[in-house]
Amino acid sequence: MKKAVFFIIFLLVTFKGVSQHSLVGKEPIFNSYADEQNPVLSPDGRTVYFIRSHHSQNVGRKMDLGDIWYSSLDSTSGKWSSPQNIGFLLNNQFHNGVIGFGLKNEMYLYNIYELDGKTPKSRGVSVVDPIDPPKYWTVPITSTVRYFYNLSDNHSISISDDKKVMMLSLESFKTRGAEDLYVSFWLPRLNAWSEPKNLGDQINTMYQEVTPYLAADNKTLYFSSNGHGGMGSKDIFSSKRLDKSWTNWSKPVNLGPDVNTEGAEMYYQYLADKALAMYTSTKNSDGYGDIHFKDMPIPKMAETIGYEIELPMDTAVFSVEKEPSKSVAFKQILGSIINVKTKSPISATIRISSTGFENNQTLATAYAFDLPSASEYTLVVEADGYISHSEKINISSNQPSQLEHNIELQPIEKGTTVKLDLVLFKRGTTEILEESYEQLDLMIQMMKDNDTMEIELGGHTDNVGNSRLNKKLSQERVDEVVKYFIDNGISSNRLSGKGYGGSKPIASNKSEKTRRLNRRVEFTVVKQ
Repeated sequence: MKKAVFFIIFLLVTFKGVSQHSLVGKEPIFNSYADEQNPVLSPDGRTVYFIRSHHSQNVGRKMDLGDIWYSSLDSTSGKWSSPQNIGFLLNNQFHNGVIGFGLKNEMYLYNIYELDGKTPKSRGVSVVDPIDPPKYWTVPITSTVRYFYNLSDNHSISISDDKKVMMLSLESFKTRGAEDLYVSFWLPRLNAWSEPKNLGDQINTMYQEVTPYLAADNKTLYFSSNGHGGMGSKDIFSSKRLDKSWTNWSKPVNLGPDVNTEGAEMYYQYLADKALAMYTSTKNSDGYGDIHFKDMPIPKMAETIGYEIELPMDTAVFSVEKEPSKSVAFKQILGSIINVKTKSPISATIRISSTGFENNQTLATAYAFDLPSASEYTLVVEADGYISHSEKINISSNQPSQLEHNIELQPIEKGTTVKLDLVLFKRGTTEILEESYEQLDLMIQMMKDNDTMEIELGGHTDNVGNSRLNKKLSQERVDEVVKYFIDNGISSNRLSGKGYGGSKPIASNKSEKTRRLNRRVEFTVVKQ
């Protein structure tokens, strides 16, 4: 790759007129009473992703160790948006964060996401592909780091601009003291990252070296340490790789009072192409730590660290390679699966189907499906310990290209009542319509999976017509449903049924639109 080496005297002229970056001075937008760490700028420069810990809107509420949040630049107003939590798909009750981007705009994340939503059995890195950034991404897939081992409760990672090098902070094999800095290389033939290699004694001490960041030249390293002296709890240092061994480095240089304070400074990134420094500090913070943005022209940065700064001339380093063109989905539907009572995420199996189309995601707390055409789709969600959910969704051409549709599941508890919206009868008769059996079969399977559960089925009508006949019809319809359950393997002593006629309306009977809501079949859990 061609490079241009810019020396300090030349740069004083060339970069004299660099204008202030749009992030500088916008820190109050990003910082809160909680802990803000690890700002990462998207490849297009229009979104900042960061970690927010111990915030009431995190998945794990104030006990949460870190969720991914983001803020985006509005091209019209030039303002950065109020930060939003990225949602349940990428956030769980464990530590979550963005560590960088790939050449195809894929996003690298801290840690491994277990499919069942439980505590990860190991640590490492996951990757998601874009659906509709900045919020919507695919389900995280583990990106293997060979022989990954970390004794510390924490680790920090960054990905190089060329996506070939990963810098890690770990307490692992050959660690000098607490966390040390390591390097790992992408191995295309193995589709994995190499075993992390310790950077050696010039960088690592018997204390903590954390939050490494490798500049675009793949030589200049920025990191935080409390083992090289300094001004406070942890300071930012820079060192330059002197050969290809990755263990021979120049003596670390403290970045000085422009950055470092008596507090703890971490997650320093210097984006030379934007003359922008991003980092976090606990000094005078709103909460635990705050994000800082600083204009840092290349000559000033070169003077601070004491050596020239190299910029790749190949702009591919700073851009994203586009994937070959492919057919675009007609619509995309996305959402989270949560407990209706606690609003916490639930690990579920999600299926969506229509004529000639079917897709599913297994044991996920959120879902994302590309839909090929305008159609009526059936969405089914099942989770252990919860009432199974099914519904019809009509997707038409006049709807937005991305549809957010969150599902709230009811836990299986005594007294829980569920309306079977898709169970229908031929008008004025007890004949169950064919389209009802899909939902009935789902309920039957749920009862087989929960073999101690007992239910009461309730039949309801509107108030049109003779009340006595309505009650008789509702009872006969319930009897038909009970019979279907028994015929399909559910013991009769687990079932009861009662027809209520129009005595228990859930909506007004003044119009047909609301009357139809009263014509329903429900079941109530009478025993778990």
